[in-house]
Amino acid sequence: MSLLTMQRPSESPRQNREFPRQVTPAGYFDDDAESKIVARGLSALGFLAVRATDSGMRGQPDEAHLSYATGRGLVLITANRGDFLRLHSEWIRDGRSHAGIIILLQQRYSPGEQVRRLERLMRALSADDMRSRVEFLSNWGG
Repeated sequence: MSLLTMQRPSESPRQNREFPRQVTPAGYFDDDAESKIVARGLSALGFLAVRATDSGMRGQPDEAHLSYATGRGLVLITANRGDFLRLHSEWIRDGRSHAGIIILLQQRYSPGEQVRRLERLMRALSADDMRSRVEFLSNWGG
């Protein structure tokens, strides 16, 4: 199975411990990783790519982004390493699960390289594999 699947955006969010049935691969770009080019590239490959701007989440606190993504079964994609590693640790400590976090460094890779690495990761790992897991895009080169 492919990674990251979600319910349709119009459906209501789920509790943090529930994950929607796998339908299509999907990821959620927070404010720090939002790129129209990368989102369009993933969409062209058949992956659902939701941006903070598109979902009305622009400018929200980091925990709100993680809750939003998790409630929709979306793996959060961010360039904010420090805050999301901290949130991941807090959620795990508190017995909360999330749909996964992918950390990328935008300055390190071109948009095309980001799309290639995200595609590789998303085709290799299932949604189950990503639950409450952090992956670094730097580990997914060719």
